[in-house]
Amino acid sequence: MKRSGYEPTPSSAAGADIPPRATLLLLGLAAVKVFLHVVANLGDGYFRDEFYYVACSERLAWGYVDHPPLSIAVLALTRRLFGDSVLAIRLPAVLAGGFLVFLAGCLARRMGGAAFAQGLAALTVLAMPLVLAVDSFYSMNAFDLVFWTAGAYLFVLRVDRQDTRLWIPFGLVAGLGLLDKYSMGFFLFGLAAGMCLSRERRDFFRAPFWVGAALAALLFAPHVFWQLRHGFPTLEFMRNATTLKVSEFSPLEYLGAQILETNPGTLVVWLPGLLFLFFSARGRRFVALGVLYLVVLGLFLVQGGKPYYLGPAYPILAAAGGVFLERVSGSPLLRVGLVALVSVSGALLAPFGIPLLSAEGLVRYSEWLGLRAPAEERHYSGAVPQHLADRLGWEELVETVARTYRALPEADRERARIVGLSYGEAGAVDLLGRHYGLPPARSPHNSYWLWGPGDLDGGVVLVVGKISAERLEALFENVEPGPTVRVPYAVVDGTRIFVCRGLRESLPALWAKLKRFV
Repeated sequence: MKRSGYEPTPSSAAGADIPPRATLLLLGLAAVKVFLHVVANLGDGYFRDEFYYVACSERLAWGYVDHPPLSIAVLALTRRLFGDSVLAIRLPAVLAGGFLVFLAGCLARRMGGAAFAQGLAALTVLAMPLVLAVDSFYSMNAFDLVFWTAGAYLFVLRVDRQDTRLWIPFGLVAGLGLLDKYSMGFFLFGLAAGMCLSRERRDFFRAPFWVGAALAALLFAPHVFWQLRHGFPTLEFMRNATTLKVSEFSPLEYLGAQILETNPGTLVVWLPGLLFLFFSARGRRFVALGVLYLVVLGLFLVQGGKPYYLGPAYPILAAAGGVFLERVSGSPLLRVGLVALVSVSGALLAPFGIPLLSAEGLVRYSEWLGLRAPAEERHYSGAVPQHLADRLGWEELVETVARTYRALPEADRERARIVGLSYGEAGAVDLLGRHYGLPPARSPHNSYWLWGPGDLDGGVVLVVGKISAERLEALFENVEPGPTVRVPYAVVDGTRIFVCRGLRESLPALWAKLKRFV
């Protein structure tokens, strides 16, 4: 009687063990990735969102306005073990980036690739500025890349081994991925669409698939209950982000951004990888992954989204491309050329992903290359990519806030409170302000709003942000403009500090009016 579980196939038997030579190659490339980030982080400053995530990690919950809880729990543990330095809090993201490079090579191996395919796949991921950028600061995005690739690996393993029991560990990855970032849902939707067009659609009628689905749902359920309890604030956040924050791209601009952010030099790997999944006899076994990419790309083209949202799909295509190019590039000279193209283009574009140059140096370098990263948010149009500009000026901002705070009369200083108009300003005051003896900050932005206004009605409020005195005069009886922060190329450049007194309405009414989920 035929078993429904594991049945060895020629390809799965061949791919059961990764050869030591390939393992060393992948580990070496992963080590290069980790080394690049460590070097870049040595002189780097905190990224805006990192302040917010640190604040979240001090208020552990099953959810937050703009993200699920897993990455925050990891950060809380990291801070407890290693402290709050830039290097310490970024350690999980750096290690995730190294593991992603290794995993991309393993995925190529599972698709049927030998050492060259594995190495080329890993090198391609290493050479993508988008991946470098995502792994260069702490956020859920670094783990999102890994969860997508791990899910693809388990799917390929299920197809290769014809073992439906693999849907159970797949469910574990899916559930954790959803607890990390909602975009894991795009992966699952795209894969399900791809399965409908492949032989694996039969798995929809098999028990292991639904056991895995139940496991994923069970893991994600506490966050759903948190959303229900708080009135689904994430839905409001997503609506506002789409209409007020995320830049609009035409289909052609969006596709161009994909090529630029993944490195034009890697196009010769991942695009053939996409074709391999549709038109090669070997690749068509995993056609669901090709459909996944096209479906998710189509969704972002229609509904809008930042170009980097599609980033987690490219390690999967890089693995497929490595396998295809290994099969068609019999000439050693051609293989050397492919490696050189990916390596040189990756080195040239690395400064756009990680802070290897000063802001001024990067502007000159960008002009020399004739390249400029696409602006992914409407409010930003600076010369430096936003993910790099958002690391500048925070010490200067908090020092300016502290100077304004110390200049207050002693009676006012004792009851003064600080409000950052965005979670960046509030989080920076909370983390860096400890050195200056500043009180904790409040903010109406995202989860800070849920945490409440505290005792802002004490009399004196220092408002920190990019806002006019006229707008504040509608909220406070007295508004005194203070200093303005000036840091060239920084997103915080132009941020002002105001000393405000006397609320014009009750604190609960004011707080409800100020809510800003975006």
